Amino acid sequence: MKKSIFSKLFILLLLLLMFNLITLSIGDEESSITVVNKTLHYLHIMIGGTPFTYIAPDKAVTKTSKPVSEMQVYALYSPGQGIKGTVAIMAPVPYQGASQGCTCTDGDPECSYTPPVGGSARLEITPEMLANGTSRAAMAIPATTSST
Repeated sequence: MKKSIFSKLFILLLLLLMFNLITLSIGDEESSITVVNKTLHYLHIMIGGTPFTYIAPDKAVTKTSKPVSEMQVYALYSPGQGIKGTVAIMAPVPYQGASQGCTCTDGDPECSYTPPVGGSARLEITPEMLANGTSRAAMAIPATTSST
């Protein structure tokens, strides 16, 4: 009899654990940033440590990650074009942090957790930015914001 109670408790605990993991993975939305080459030359772009090479004029690259509030973007003219310029930008990305809390009603605690939610942003790299080494974070334009 005791073995059957422990088996049922184990199955119940396993189901609760699986439910919590599924809930967390469904709620975790990614952050993304799209960087657009608005120059007349090819660019090398690095977003959050991921390199993208020889990005043609008017083409874009997108990097996704776990929800974050900003991403580091580096851009420079690709070699062999006879032009030099670089820029480093800490680009803001719409972001809603995680929250958790517990309430107690009639002695029964109820706890909830809301995972972080990411959003999307768009950043256009211009010749002026590359010439000046501009690093203003305000140049990233929120494209969309996820909501729960």
